[in-house]
Amino acid sequence: MADVSLQEAIRNLLIADVFPRNLKVTVREDFDQKYDESPVSVQFRHNLTQISKLEMTVEQAGSSDKIPVVRFTFETGLRFVSKPPEADGEVEDSMVCAEVIADIVAEYRLRGDVDEESLQEFGSRNALYHVWPYWREVVQSMAVRFRLPPFPLPMYQIPTNSDSHEISDDGADDDSGKNPAR
Repeated sequence: MADVSLQEAIRNLLIADVFPRNLKVTVREDFDQKYDESPVSVQFRHNLTQISKLEMTVEQAGSSDKIPVVRFTFETGLRFVSKPPEADGEVEDSMVCAEVIADIVAEYRLRGDVDEESLQEFGSRNALYHVWPYWREVVQSMAVRFRLPPFPLPMYQIPTNSDSHEISDDGADDDSGKNPAR
């Protein structure tokens, strides 16, 4: 049933826009991001936080049309941690050297009726594919601007199931369900 729902959404959603809603960069006061050579590991996450439907009024040739739009909002996060990647255990706040958090919206024009299940399936599996290049650019840009260690996010792979999809610090799939960045 999930594949049928997903295909319904794919047929009826046309990407229109991707844009950041919020952006926050925090660097710990005692972290000298420019000259400190201490090793840091990187953790990142992404969560679908909201799906909203709305109607946009578009002016064309002297008339106005209402176009149905669906927005998928993702909270994305990356943090640099002063903990070796092989160390086990929970990361304490004092270990977080810097973090970048952004809410990014993917907006789609709706061409037909799509039920809530189909929207949820699309948001869980496909919408992040359109958001990911923008998130990669934010991470790379903020790392340069704040003199953080350079870290190119890996390419996004569409998950094969509807489980939450997390990526660990080495870029491999991680089904632990943990959300390392806040």
